[in-house]
Amino acid sequence: MSTTYETVSCTSSLCHSVTLPKTIIRCGHNNNDIGESKASTGIVGLGGGKASLVSQLHSSIGGKFSYSLVPSIYSQDNTSSKLSFGSHTVVSSFGIVSTPLEYKRSNTFYNLTLEVMSVGSKRLELNGSSGSGGSKGNIIIDSGSTLTSFPTEFYSKFELVVVEEINFEHIDDPSHQLSLC
Repeated sequence: MSTTYETVSCTSSLCHSVTLPKTIIRCGHNNNDIGESKASTGIVGLGGGKASLVSQLHSSIGGKFSYSLVPSIYSQDNTSSKLSFGSHTVVSSFGIVSTPLEYKRSNTFYNLTLEVMSVGSKRLELNGSSGSGGSKGNIIIDSGSTLTSFPTEFYSKFELVVVEEINFEHIDDPSHQLSLC
């Protein structure tokens, strides 16, 4: 497979054209449909790998980007998600919070440190006895995944608190993959 470089041009939020030379664009064949739409779904790689858009644009954007994703339930409210590149990528608004990234051996993923979670009024601390808990960069943030994984000991506590807080009848999952259903 040979590598083909493209020049990508787009309009910035300041209404001027930005040209990004030597950008690799890859095409997929027989991609799995995501969601209910049968249309082709585009994926923008924002990780730290060599082929990611952020890595390719590094010299133009200083390796900086930010995004604020609007939940799909608001899609009909004319509310849009924001993706910004470069040194002025501050996403700020009422209710927006940010957290520092922790850098690990793998430069592909973005790691954060999870210290505590709340379920209703109950706080659950993720401490050193919960597998990777308590250590810096103990979780990976990935907006492209539907999965959430926890160390087994922490998940057991989390599950008990969720059952207490929700107070609905528990039914068996037909697939036997989910303990809460």
